[in-house]
Amino acid sequence: MITAEEILPLVADHLAAQRWYDHDGPPDDVRLADSEQWMDGDQDLWWLLVDAVDGERRLGRYQLVLGARPANEEHPFLHGKSGELLGIVETDDGPVTVYDAFIDPPLALEVLRRIAPSLEASSVRALAVEQSNTSIVYDEAVIVKLFRRIHAGENPDVDAVDRLAAHGFTHVPEQHGVLARPVADGGPDDGATQHLAVARGFLTGASDGWHLALASLRVVIADHTESAASGGDFGPDAQRLGAITGELHTRLAEAYGTSDADVSAWVGHFRAQLDRVREHVPAEEISRRYDRAAEVRDPGPAVRIHGDLHLGQMLRADSGWYVIDFEGEPARPLAERLAPSSPLRDVAGMLRSFHYAAAVVHHERGDDVDASELVAEWEDRSRSRFLEGYLATPGITELLPDEATTDLLLQAFELDKAVYEVGYETAYRPSWVGIPLGAIRRLLA
Repeated sequence: MITAEEILPLVADHLAAQRWYDHDGPPDDVRLADSEQWMDGDQDLWWLLVDAVDGERRLGRYQLVLGARPANEEHPFLHGKSGELLGIVETDDGPVTVYDAFIDPPLALEVLRRIAPSLEASSVRALAVEQSNTSIVYDEAVIVKLFRRIHAGENPDVDAVDRLAAHGFTHVPEQHGVLARPVADGGPDDGATQHLAVARGFLTGASDGWHLALASLRVVIADHTESAASGGDFGPDAQRLGAITGELHTRLAEAYGTSDADVSAWVGHFRAQLDRVREHVPAEEISRRYDRAAEVRDPGPAVRIHGDLHLGQMLRADSGWYVIDFEGEPARPLAERLAPSSPLRDVAGMLRSFHYAAAVVHHERGDDVDASELVAEWEDRSRSRFLEGYLATPGITELLPDEATTDLLLQAFELDKAVYEVGYETAYRPSWVGIPLGAIRRLLA
C-alpha cells in the first residue's frame, strides 16, 4: 500500500512536534537509515530508523513505528489524535493516512509480538506522560518502552536491568523481551547492536516516589505538625529508598566491577555543564567550588551508577519499591552517562529530588510562613533519613571515601545536578528555573 520512501517526506514536521525530539524546529532533511515492513494488507505497519540532518551534520537517529490505512475509510481510533497523525500520502493505490502505530490496537499488538513473542495480550494503552521514550501498557500486565533516540551499542536501561537481576537485585521489574537490531548503514558502527525496545512487567497500581512525596508534604501541612508526628511522615520511605539505593550501588559494583576514579574527568564534566548555562548562574562562584573537588586525592572507586536517580524513578507497588529508567540524564552525552562515576552522584540526585518536591509544595502555599517551615523541616528529615538508610547498607563504605571527602564531593555533585537542572528548566519549563537557582544559592552559602 505504501513504501518507506513515500512516508519519508512527512517525517521532519512530525519529529519537530514530538517531546522526544531534542532540537528546536524540524530538521533540514530526514534520511532513511534502515526500514522494514512488519505488516501489509488492509493496514501497513512500518518500522523506520531515520537520521535528522542539518546540512551535513547529523542531529540524531530516531525510531518510528508507523501505521498506514486508506484515507478514504473511517478510522475511529484517529479521532482526537492529531499529534500522532503524520499526514496523507498519494500513492498508486489511492490516498493513505500515516500515523503513529501505537494508537492502532492491532498494530500495537503486533509490535509486542515482535519484542516478546511468548507474550499474548488483547488490550493496549499508551502512557500519557512526559518522557523521552514511548511507553505502552498491554493488558495492564506488560509495559513496552520504545526507545526514540537510537544510539549504536547496548542501551544502558536494558543492559543494567539485565545484569542487576542476574546479581540478585530484586528491585527492578522483570524483563520479558528485548528488540535489538544491528546497525546497517555502512558507517563506522555498522554491525553494532542497537537496542530498540524492551518489554517488562507492569507494576499495576504502583505510585512513583515523586507523587508520594508531594502527598506526604500536603498531609504534613494539613496536620500543622512536624513530619515525624504527622500521618504523612515520609521518613520511613526515605530511609527505605536510601537502603535500596545503597544496595543498587553495591550490586552495580558486582555486576560491572569498579575502577580507579578520575576526579579531573568528573570536574571536567562539571565545568562543561556549567559552560552550557553560564549566563544563567553565578558561574565564577560555582567554579571555585569545583576547584575544591578537583583537589580531592582519594575519592573512592568509580562504579557504574543509575545516572538519573530521583523520586520519579522509584516506584512503590504492593510488592515493594522498584528502580526504573537506567538511561541516565537525557541531556548529557551518552559516553558521559555510561562512564563510571562516584555513587555520590546518584545520592545527590535523590537529595535534589527531595528539594524539588518541597519547592513545588512551597510554591502551592504562597506566603504561608507556617507551611514554609514545615516544608523545610520535611526536606531536612527526608534527606537525613535517606542518608541514614544509604550509609547503613552493607558494603557501601567500600565504595565511598572518608567522611569529610564524602561531604565535599556530595556537595559538588549536588551543585552539578542543580546546574544541569537550570539548563533543563530553561529549555523546557522556564517557570520552574527558580527551583534549581534557589538550590545553587543555598549550596554556595
